[in-house]
This record gives sequence, structure tokens and C-alpha cells, in this order.
Amino acid sequence: MLTPSAEPGAEAGFSSSASRSRAPGLEGLRGLYERYCDHEARQLLTLIPKEGLRAVYAEARALHRAEQPTVPPGTSAPGPETAGGHATTEVDHAPVVDPLALAVEFVRGVLPLPPWEVWVHHYLRDRRPFLEALGVEAFPAREEPVLVDVRTLGPDWTVGLQLFCRDREWRGFLCFMSRSDGLEYRTTEIFRGARPEEFRDRFRDFQPATLEAFFRSVAP
Repeated sequence: MLTPSAEPGAEAGFSSSASRSRAPGLEGLRGLYERYCDHEARQLLTLIPKEGLRAVYAEARALHRAEQPTVPPGTSAPGPETAGGHATTEVDHAPVVDPLALAVEFVRGVLPLPPWEVWVHHYLRDRRPFLEALGVEAFPAREEPVLVDVRTLGPDWTVGLQLFCRDREWRGFLCFMSRSDGLEYRTTEIFRGARPEEFRDRFRDFQPATLEAFFRSVAP
């Protein structure tokens, strides 16, 4: 049963006090963004015919070599010696350890992937399509808080809904994040129930005055 409180301390069973702490913010999604970019690049590689893959890898390899450190003038590069016993002057490039990773990195630089700011905006509006493409549950049942939605609060703050699962019960709290100095303040648990989707719906229905009331309860 979903039992959220509409105002701080309005429902019995929830503490009216709030705690200040550092909670996981938007930067916690960086790893998922990198995974998304890799996934898109790998998906493109699966659509390219074998001959095309050879061409992609050859170009990626050439770019990789061009980015390697060059040998200072007047010195010899380490490498196999010629038949006459003299060191060669051609740079001896180290072999590529993971050709697929090199190709993926190259394709990421070619694809018109959204920058971080654009991706996170769309992700927070509706995370389900992104997670389904990656084979990840939209509401992973784990004890570490997961940021599932974000709203703005005036010109200086954003407020995020963070959920976690403990003892087979979903719980949630609000995290207020400053856009200027990185400060974060969180409420106590204000949601408990079995359906996290309902938490997000309730969070989106909060009026600005309700969010401001929560903010005043935790801001110094």
C-alpha cells in the first residue's frame, strides 16, 4: 500500500524531522551515460557489413597511431633492427589490446550522440526507454538510492526523487540540489510502498508550495 505524506510530517508513521547530507546527484548518472554511448556505438557496428568493419577498424587504428607520442628528432625509435644491425627510424607502435574497444571509441566520435546535458534532460523525463535498451530495470531493487526524477525549484535549485528498496519495501526521499555551489539537502523517507511508479506520479503532482515546504524543512 502506498502511504506518502503530502506535507512534511503530515502523515503518521513518518518523522517530521529532516536530515542534511550529501546524497547522490546528477553526477551519479555519468556512468550510465557512458554505457549508453558505448551501447549505441556497438549497435551501429553490428549493422555494418564485414568489409565495412575492416574499413572502420583501419581508420580507427590509423587515428590511434596518429595520437601516439612521436619520437624526438635525432633519436631512434625502439623496434626491430634491420638486416644490417641498425635500428629502424619507424616508430614501433604497441599492438592494440582490444580492437573492438578501439572501434567503439572511434564510432562514438563519429556518431551524433547527444551531449551529457541533453541526454540527462531526456533521461530524467522518461528513463524507461533508455534502461530497456540497456537491459536494465527502470526501478532496480537495491538499497542504494536511485535518482528517478527531477524537477526545478526556482532559479537556483532542483529537487530529485530518490528511491531505494529495503526489506522488500520501496522507500523514497527528496534531494534538493543547488545549481550554483553543489550543496545538497535531503529529507527523511516520505514514501513507502510496493509500487515505485506511484511515487514518481505523486512527486510530479506535488505543487510548488509543497516542494517549498519540504525545502524549508531541510534548508539551514
